[in-house]
Amino acid sequence: MGPVISPQRRLRSRIAGSAGGEERAPPPNPRDGLEALQGLLRAEAEMRSATSTNALAHLTANETRRLARARQVFVVRFRNAIPSGQTDRQHRSTVVAASSVATTAHDAPLIQAIRQSITGAARTADLGTCVSLPPIAEDQTVKANDAYPFRELIWVPMRGRGGAVFGGLVCAREAKWTEADVLVATRLADAAAHAWSALAPRKTALRRWSRGRIYRLSLAAAGAAAMLIPVPMTALAPFEIVPRDPLVVTAPLDGVIASVDVAPNAVVARGDRLITFDDTGLRSRNDIAERELRTADARLKRANQLAFHSAEGRRDLAIARAERDVRDAEFEYASLLLSRAVVRSDAAGRAVFNDRKDMIGRPVKTGERLMEIAKPDQVQARLYVPLSDGALITKGAEVRLFLDTDPLSPVDARIVRADFEAKAHQGDQVSFRAVAHFLTGDDAPPRLGIRGTAQIYGPTVPLALYLFRRPLAALRQWIGL
Repeated sequence: MGPVISPQRRLRSRIAGSAGGEERAPPPNPRDGLEALQGLLRAEAEMRSATSTNALAHLTANETRRLARARQVFVVRFRNAIPSGQTDRQHRSTVVAASSVATTAHDAPLIQAIRQSITGAARTADLGTCVSLPPIAEDQTVKANDAYPFRELIWVPMRGRGGAVFGGLVCAREAKWTEADVLVATRLADAAAHAWSALAPRKTALRRWSRGRIYRLSLAAAGAAAMLIPVPMTALAPFEIVPRDPLVVTAPLDGVIASVDVAPNAVVARGDRLITFDDTGLRSRNDIAERELRTADARLKRANQLAFHSAEGRRDLAIARAERDVRDAEFEYASLLLSRAVVRSDAAGRAVFNDRKDMIGRPVKTGERLMEIAKPDQVQARLYVPLSDGALITKGAEVRLFLDTDPLSPVDARIVRADFEAKAHQGDQVSFRAVAHFLTGDDAPPRLGIRGTAQIYGPTVPLALYLFRRPLAALRQWIGL
């Protein structure tokens, strides 16, 4: 890296070549100083009267090449302004204009070499001052014989309103740079920077932000706004199709089931035989009660005959009549129990129970539930809502039922009632049991026993609460609030 060249102090290096045959600076321009000053003032006036930054860039490149006795000048812009005194940073630069060239190709080897040279200088030197740039190597061009002939390159900065460097000039020629030529190039760069600042729109606080920061902030703002979108609170719960207002068949007596006379889900008519109990003990009890009734009738008949002949017979008549009434009641009760040994259906429908083999031989108590007689066209959905989603269970809440047999055709329903207290259902899971009725429609209701997943719709809440409700609840339990 070459030494820093300052137009405010005299250069320390000698202009004349050494004994090793170093090239000397070009001879002074034969024009007098007044004409040179007029050319400099004319160039500054043209720069300040430029109507666009593109025209200003080309004017700066050509006028600097002519007045500073350069062979070629490149106008460079930085994507982000560089504070003065900053080094060791990767700067994204763009060559916007070159002298004697109408357009510049950004992928040209020479343009890329100029940008690499500026990047290398920024690592060790302050680009806020005039800096000598290293010569462009032959391997940075297309062919060895096309090596860049101008070996002396300097960087002349262009500063903005706040003193930050937003670009600069790369001036190239064969001979070493003199203090006078550097001073002219610096003067033109300052005039170009002033005109550029006037043409470029003043950056507000928003404009000074980088595109990446604006993009990230826009995404964050859009995400925050999306979190306020009102959405219905929903919850998922398993369900099954059960009968609606079924006829419950219970055990009419204490006994043992001898046989089940219908198959599960079989169609039965009113009066059909459903269940038969073991009647061995009932028949014996009925026979004994019948015999005791006959004995009581004989005693009553004998007491009636004795009542006509003696006072003792008249006293025994009342006792015999009472014993006969007791035996008659026992016989009627035994006959009633024997008649209940056969359970018959009181309504038409389908017999709903699990398996007849599980029922045969099982002892039951009076009133124990045995099966249900349900009508196929009168069904409802029984939901098992998890305890954490209990707040969504309200009367009239809308429900969409996704059947396991047809998950792509949901069925609409509405909750009509729910349990007050959560209990263990379907294993050890604690949940609220709710009942939903299907909305009126022409479609046939689902078959009994079908299961699926229900989506319950609750009140409208912000999207943030919908997404983070469970994490917030877990966090509250974890921190103990």
